[in-house]
Amino acid sequence: MLQNPTRREITTPGFCGPDITVRADLGQSSEMFWKLIAAAAWAGLAFIIYATLSSLSERPELTSSETDLIVAVERFGAYALLGILFMVTYHAASSFVCLLVLGSAVCLSFCKSSFPTGTLVFWMRWRS
Repeated sequence: MLQNPTRREITTPGFCGPDITVRADLGQSSEMFWKLIAAAAWAGLAFIIYATLSSLSERPELTSSETDLIVAVERFGAYALLGILFMVTYHAASSFVCLLVLGSAVCLSFCKSSFPTGTLVFWMRWRS
């Protein structure tokens, strides 16, 4: 049986529920769509790194007065979206995705707690 090369179906095991299946039938633009998803995943990781390691005045905010709950929801949402994008992109390497997302969260939290004013500021002052 021949498969349609423009149709892609990804099934990932559900950790707390049923399996998750993503289907796409995009015709000629299918390959470009998956490349854009991969680029969005890596750009999301780069943005999270920038937002975490920049100085306090340069960190992005949704509102002018954020409570701890809003900050926690922002972080959880950012890492959840990052995990979904990486899982869709690298569906065959789920251990790589888990290691990348959880490892980056742990490493960035450690850097942020070690240098609360911003690791990038510390790095720039140290280099000069």
